[in-house]
Amino acid sequence: MPQFITRLLKILIILGLFIYLVSAIVVRVPATLVTSNLAKALPQLQLAVVSGTAWVGKSGDASIEVQGQAIRLGILRWKFQPLKLLALKICVDLESEVFSGNACRTLTGRNQVYKFQAELPASLANHFNREVQFAGMASLNILRGEVTDKGFVKTLEGSVSWRGARVNVQNMWFTLGDFAADVINAGDGSIKATVFDLAGPFGVKLDAVAGINTAPSAQGTILPKSNAQDEIKDVLGLFAVPQENGAFAVKYPL
Repeated sequence: MPQFITRLLKILIILGLFIYLVSAIVVRVPATLVTSNLAKALPQLQLAVVSGTAWVGKSGDASIEVQGQAIRLGILRWKFQPLKLLALKICVDLESEVFSGNACRTLTGRNQVYKFQAELPASLANHFNREVQFAGMASLNILRGEVTDKGFVKTLEGSVSWRGARVNVQNMWFTLGDFAADVINAGDGSIKATVFDLAGPFGVKLDAVAGINTAPSAQGTILPKSNAQDEIKDVLGLFAVPQENGAFAVKYPL
């Protein structure tokens, strides 16, 4: 037993010295050196007016490019977590004007996020879809998640919401209401979402699945309430099956 305790203490001392040395190096590395290499690895991420160190730093203006469109993140701050090295991964606390959370990279090449929150206007989707315009606020809350570089979701536990949801089709605005979805990993690298209504003219109960190698699918019901617009009811009748209780049965693909 004494030998075991001695060996354990030696291991802890070695790990402690390792963390101390890494931390000492990180504290002294200028943030500009890190961000210049980060820009080479992730050209979609744009950082300007960088200050601080690799340990604690910030970018005065940050944005990320998606399909040719720049999404502004505002001021981006980060803080390195040295104790996470004990779990053989590099972790950083991130905070910007639109999101906050903890991001990690493991030695096995997996990307992890914890307590990640983001809020963005739904109108950002208008840059990628010319036929339909969206309005409202979209939010994302991930308690924990893990995804590989190839896009396979290993772990996911979180939720998404769309509040004040409105769509514009052929110059006509339609009010949809407030919606949310619980999201988890489906076990095959894809994501499963359970969608439901929070408020508004439609009662929604849908289960949807999508992923890198999984074709999108959805099944459930949509129940128009008395204050639902007749035009939307007519559209529902084009791809959903009317039920005796006034609801529409949805199945995709048909």
